[in-house]
Formats: sequence, C-alpha cells, structure tokens
Amino acid sequence: VCVSGPMFVCAWFWFALLYSSSASDTIPPLPWIHPAVDAKQGVWKTEHDVQFFPRGADYIRLNGSQGKPPHIHPVYHSTFSPKLVNTSWDDHALKLMASLQYNIARVFIDIGTKHRADGVNGKFHSHSTNDHALSSAYMDNVAQFMRQATKHQIYIMITLPGIPENKYFHDLVTNPPPNKIGGQNVLYLHGAHVHAKGVYLSVFHRELKKRLGNLISAVFAYSMDNEMAYVLDAAPFNWNNGTVTTGDGKTYSMSNATSRQSCADNNLKFYVDAVAHTFRNTHMDAPFLPQVTIGMFTYGAVDKNFTSGMLYPHSSDPRVPPRPEFLSNVPALSYIDVHVYPHNITTWRFSKDIASEGGWDAKVMNVSKPILMAEYGAFHKFFPNITTIPKYFKHMMAQSCQLHPPVGGWMFWTWDTWEQPRLWNLWEDGLFLAKALSPAHFPHPCE
Repeated sequence: VCVSGPMFVCAWFWFALLYSSSASDTIPPLPWIHPAVDAKQGVWKTEHDVQFFPRGADYIRLNGSQGKPPHIHPVYHSTFSPKLVNTSWDDHALKLMASLQYNIARVFIDIGTKHRADGVNGKFHSHSTNDHALSSAYMDNVAQFMRQATKHQIYIMITLPGIPENKYFHDLVTNPPPNKIGGQNVLYLHGAHVHAKGVYLSVFHRELKKRLGNLISAVFAYSMDNEMAYVLDAAPFNWNNGTVTTGDGKTYSMSNATSRQSCADNNLKFYVDAVAHTFRNTHMDAPFLPQVTIGMFTYGAVDKNFTSGMLYPHSSDPRVPPRPEFLSNVPALSYIDVHVYPHNITTWRFSKDIASEGGWDAKVMNVSKPILMAEYGAFHKFFPNITTIPKYFKHMMAQSCQLHPPVGGWMFWTWDTWEQPRLWNLWEDGLFLAKALSPAHFPHPCE
C-alpha cells in the first residue's frame, strides 16, 4: 500500500498500525466475574476468588430529548449508533466513573427498525445470513467501548431488548408465524421468537469476542431484556375464554386464573432456559462465559400486586412483571435484576414495593440467587430538591441490605443522560450525586 506514496506517509502508516495494535494488546483483561458459590450471600466473586460488589450507573445516550424541544420521534438508544457515537465522550465518562471508584456500567443495544439501519440490525436486506446477521460498524463501536471500559477497569452489563430488525432475524421469527399471540407477548410465548432470541445472544457474543479476544471478560453479564413483562391488553391475556398453545408445547385455558398464571410462569422458564441454553451450547468450548440475567420492575411499579396475577383488566398499565420467587428457581439464570423507582417520596417504602412481588416480604426473599438493582433513580417531580436524594437512597440501600439474601449491588439511572430531563442524573450540579453515592465517598452502603 506504500509503494507509490511518499516515504514519510508509508512510515506513518506502519507506525500508526503498530501503535493501534499494541495499544489494544497491552490492555490487561479484567478477571471474570461469577456469582459466589453461596449465592445466599448475595455477592459475586472474581475468578481469583475476590469478592466483587457492583456499584455503578446506567450509561445511556439517546438520539434526541425526551421532553425538551426540538422533539424527535421516535427516541432510541444511540450509544453505539455509527451515525451518533461519541467515543471521546464515552472515554471521558468512564474515566470519571473510575475516579469515583465505580466498577460497573450498563448499556443498551439498539435493534433498529426495518427503515432505520444505525442499530445493531444494519440495513434490512444486507443482513440475511448467520455470518452477516449484525452490523459490523455497530459491533465495532461496542467493542471500542468495551476496550475503553477495560482500560478504566469498569465492567459492562449489556442489555439486549428485542430482536434485531433485519431479514435474517425476520425469517427466524416468522417460521412459523405466531398464532393467537400478540404484542410483546410473542417474545416469550412464541417458540420461533424464543429461538431467535437465543441465536441473537449467541451471534452477538461471537461477534464481540471476535473483536475483543480475551478482553471479553469485561462483559459482566448479558441481560435478555431490560424489563421483562407480559401485557394484558394483547393476546392471549386479553381473552377471558378460549385456549392457546405456546412455545413450551402446552395448551392453556384463558378462562381459568390458575391456567393463565401457569402460562405466564411456565413460558418464562421456557424462554430463559431456551435462550441461555442456545447461548451456552454455541460457546460451550469457552472456559468462561458472561453471566445471563433478565431485568424486571416490581408489581407495585405498575399498580399491581401478585394476587392480581394475570387477570384482565386490572389497572391502566397492562404490564405484568415476572415473579422473582419463581424466576430464582430457573437454573439458567445467573442472578436477578430488579429495578426500583420511588414514585411518592412521602408514602413510598422499599419494603412495601418489594412486598408487592408475592413471595417476598420486607425481611425474607425466597430466592436462591444474587440480586442486583441495575436501576434505581429519581424523578424530578418526586425529588424537586437534589440535595435530598443522597440521604433517601442511602437509606433505601441500607434497607435492601437487610433482606435475605441482601441486594448485592446498585446502579443509578443514569450517569449523564441529559436527554431525559424528567429524571436526575449523576452528572448534574457538578457531579453532586455521582460523588455522594459513589464508593469513593460512600464505601459501605450496608453499614
């Protein structure tokens, strides 16, 4: 490539190539993280048997503001968009997190749309085989972020909601097409969608490892969903009669409350098991793999309690999260990810919110896995004064430590997402919250 060019151009080319390669190669990999053998302790350990307590934030970039002009629709996760990525700002943010002794961040992968190709999907018709199932440019950006995170010794939890919108995955989810299942319920009740999700996770990991090599150890976990929920305003749960046959091969009656709940529970287990099984079997030769989890909000967050179950209609919000007690008995799941947002500062109580789950109460959580609170955050309308937030959440964290098993880690929503003006972020007011809630300034939440 240098034969016809000036000598200094040739020399610079090889120097730059050598430097970029060696700079990446000299970043030492982070130790792998896994749940402690005694999961009831609610903590994680490194491969070297050192305890690890996740403390961090959700790192979220959006393509436009959710609340302030100019209004853009739709708003989507743009952290790794080839059109909008900002690697220098990413590096600056990760460096600041590390300076406050945060050790984990959470990111979202955008699946794009049929007509928008800057997500992981790429151009719809250009990605039609397993070898070309994901956008190379997008995956390059994810890998670059992972290298930056490794450099700053920060683990990354990668959340993969949905299924990429391109021809390869479209063909998978429509073979066969869903029958009597609608809305987002297809993701969990339709066998072809469940299979496609397992393939997606497997291909994503393959493409990321291809780019990172041993630096892949910085992936703390893959989350199958941000906040898994069935919806009661779509089939089959918006029926009061009739039957449906789902991905687990069983048929359920929608006129029977017990059968409706069994449909939800059994297919949740089928979904998690099948996705994790596909992922782990595809990479069974790897000595270590990232953990696998799924996110959820509480029943109280959507004005429900477990006793209301899968009955329709019940409240204005049609979503129903999984039951943590049931979820904890799914062997394929590494840990449980619960999201908590106080919605009334005077009446909301952490213990009451947890009790809405059914099977949990303020002291005993009948679960056998570690628990991570990968989202907790503060809305402006409930916390008009930023100075009141640290005391409130420190108390909440202390409460969560009293559970059995205790919550083993916390991540604030968000680090610096100014695109969501209705929520406080850690960056605001000169890093006021980032400092107050950080391990550097608040090292022992349980004491």
